[in-house]
Amino acid sequence: MKPINKIKSKIESKLVGQKLLSDRFFRVFMIAAAGMGWNMLYGIFNGVLGIVYGSVWFVTMCVYYLILGCMRLTVTTYMRGKKEKLTQRKMMTFNGVALIFLAVVLSGSVVLAFKYPVAKQYDEIVMITIATYTFVTAFFAIRNIIKAHKEKSLQMIALRNISLASVTASMLSLQRSMITTFGEGEEHFRYVMEGATGMGVFLIVLALGISMIIRGVRVDKLHDETKGKTNNSND
Repeated sequence: MKPINKIKSKIESKLVGQKLLSDRFFRVFMIAAAGMGWNMLYGIFNGVLGIVYGSVWFVTMCVYYLILGCMRLTVTTYMRGKKEKLTQRKMMTFNGVALIFLAVVLSGSVVLAFKYPVAKQYDEIVMITIATYTFVTAFFAIRNIIKAHKEKSLQMIALRNISLASVTASMLSLQRSMITTFGEGEEHFRYVMEGATGMGVFLIVLALGISMIIRGVRVDKLHDETKGKTNNSND
């Protein structure tokens, strides 16, 4: 038996494994729950760094990742509630508005970073942790993009956009930390890099938020059209 088949058979031997492989709703729920915990833990980590280094940037990133974790919670709540607790439109609209809010917060934090630069270098462990989180998050973001393209469900689209918002902010944070730690005091270079990357991240997160709101509106329109056709056929 091939190693992959052995692993699959072991997973299927467990009740949770069977649901994970056969139940799409349960699979998306587990992905969202795992991502929520991942965001929450990293948010707390950034909060600790903000206190240790006296950094407004890390405090902002703490709030950013905690909000992303709460956004994933809305997706898990929708999945668990089977459309009773949150409608698709509400889920998409809420997360879309939240992403727009986070885009504005990020842009403001970049401006504050220009006004109040941090000259303190970060510890090697801190840099390794930030880099590891960024690359792992990038991997899961790519996976969510593929899953969203295959399944085309609003839940996976929401998780995909949240993952993209997380990884773009992580790249900005990693770049800023690397320039602060390994840079040679070239302020012009720092301003150019942080300004360009910050603007790019702002536009990406803003576009993700707007696209989610538009999708939420389209869901309502599609539902109304379907309902109207059903009523006409009954008449």
